[in-house]
Amino acid sequence: MIRVVVWDLGGTLVDHPPDGQDLRPLDTYPELKLRLGAKEAVVEMVSCGYRQAVLSNTRVSDSAAVSRLLERLGIRRWFDGIWATQSEDLPSRPGKPEAAVFRWVLDGYGIRPEEAVMIGNSWDHDIVGAHRMGMHALWLQNPRVSARIDHSQRMGVPPWIVGVADVTDAPQTVTIIDRAERARTATSRSRQASSVEDGQPAAGQGRANSGDEGRPR
Repeated sequence: MIRVVVWDLGGTLVDHPPDGQDLRPLDTYPELKLRLGAKEAVVEMVSCGYRQAVLSNTRVSDSAAVSRLLERLGIRRWFDGIWATQSEDLPSRPGKPEAAVFRWVLDGYGIRPEEAVMIGNSWDHDIVGAHRMGMHALWLQNPRVSARIDHSQRMGVPPWIVGVADVTDAPQTVTIIDRAERARTATSRSRQASSVEDGQPAAGQGRANSGDEGRPR
């Protein structure tokens, strides 16, 4: 069951700053705009019942600066979690794809990795990091924003990795993953129940010992 949708910021929800990185707080760039279809995708996620967060690798911008940017762009009210790493110029600070920053989000919501979907344009940062953490991921394929450096990585599924044309396809795709995960969970529970009814221990359970087994009669 999907509970939380985690969005990357630059190249996903909004354009990148002119220099590629935030050399000053993101909310001080008046030229930053929402990408086409981003607001509609965010609103549709809300109507589907998903909570939403932003997880962004930044240079100088803290979470408050990202929050102010989203407020100016008119979408802040649909996010109840915002994390900015301030790691781009400080190797000592964790950033995507490191597990620590994904753990911030999971712990913040109190959810398991398989209950979250990461949406981003960077294979190396967003998708690899989320998958290693056990989260599902949507990778934007629009050539204007999609980025991948390392082509040697091979990822098994699940957790699911799905390529989407752009953010407008994200809500429907998340819903499909959600349904698939619900069906997979229901099938697993049904098999466990059948095993118990047939007298076989369910996964993770041993046979109860009455204390009489092995005693001479």
